[in-house]
Amino acid sequence: MQIIRETKIDFMKYRRLWIMVSLALVLVGVLFPFFFGKLNIGIDFAGGTQLTLRFKEQPQVDRLRTLVAASGAGESQIQRVGDDADREVIIRTPTVAGSEEGSADAVVTALRSEYGADGFAVRSRENVGPQVGSELRTKGLLAVTFSLLGMLAYIWVRFELRFGVGAIMATLHDILVTLGLYAQAGFEFNLTPIAAFLTLIGYSMNDTVVVFDRVRENMRRSPGEPLVTVMNRSINQTLSRTLLTGGTTVVACIAMFVLGGEVLRGFAFILGLGVIVGTYSSIYIASPFALLWEQLFGGGKAAKASGAAKAARVAAVAPGKSPAPPKPGPIKSAGPKRPGAGAAKKPDGRTVSGQR
Repeated sequence: MQIIRETKIDFMKYRRLWIMVSLALVLVGVLFPFFFGKLNIGIDFAGGTQLTLRFKEQPQVDRLRTLVAASGAGESQIQRVGDDADREVIIRTPTVAGSEEGSADAVVTALRSEYGADGFAVRSRENVGPQVGSELRTKGLLAVTFSLLGMLAYIWVRFELRFGVGAIMATLHDILVTLGLYAQAGFEFNLTPIAAFLTLIGYSMNDTVVVFDRVRENMRRSPGEPLVTVMNRSINQTLSRTLLTGGTTVVACIAMFVLGGEVLRGFAFILGLGVIVGTYSSIYIASPFALLWEQLFGGGKAAKASGAAKAARVAAVAPGKSPAPPKPGPIKSAGPKRPGAGAAKKPDGRTVSGQR
């Protein structure tokens, strides 16, 4: 099924402009989470205690914060969950120095003194110590790093190093841009977003491999043709597949975001937004960076390959050529015929003249 057929868009014409736009987005993706503190680090990485409570009556957030501080749990983060009719809140408190138990019991005791034993119900409680949070951060970072290195090795072996560089740059672009927008949205960053980013890495790499596979196929069909022309033609040929696959995935992510609840909302946000960004990067990031690598480090090799291709075409045509006709020499006069020159002998020995 094709929704777009026989397009001839010059994607590479404005590649420098789109690379500058992407660099600006990547800069935002780096600054907001890591320098401006916009990333909402969850309990899995920061450590501490998290309580999910459902109240009979709608509680006041300021009053809850005062009660939690009075319990000795320190500065807390309180967030309403769902609609107002649900009357659910999430209370997060930092780690308690010298304790692995957390502050859940102290917080529950302080709230019961205000709302009574039947005024609320504890839906869930989680406690992550500082050591465990640090280990989870390290393992999450290593998982993303090793997946990127594995993808680079795969592309390098299957295609060439220049394509591997383009694919890794596109994937890094997808991760950083999506992370910046995720931080701006204020979603909690825990182990679930790590799983979403690992899924996004695989999806983005697959999208890029489809384009590069067509590039390799067209390079074999048209040896010696400029790489920028081959890339343009390959992107146009795979454009319908890219848009169709990305569009159906985004629709599924929208359904998950709307109907999946609070737990899956962050996952659906990362994957849906990442698919859109990844579709863009497979066109305007992966191919331009592969082309840039070729121009910077593969010029001599490309020239040799082009010369070899031309020589092969000449050699293939040469055997089919007909030999050149010999040059005509001077015409000699036949002169008068001698008598009996056209005579022939019969089997009995008699001579027969060719003239009548």
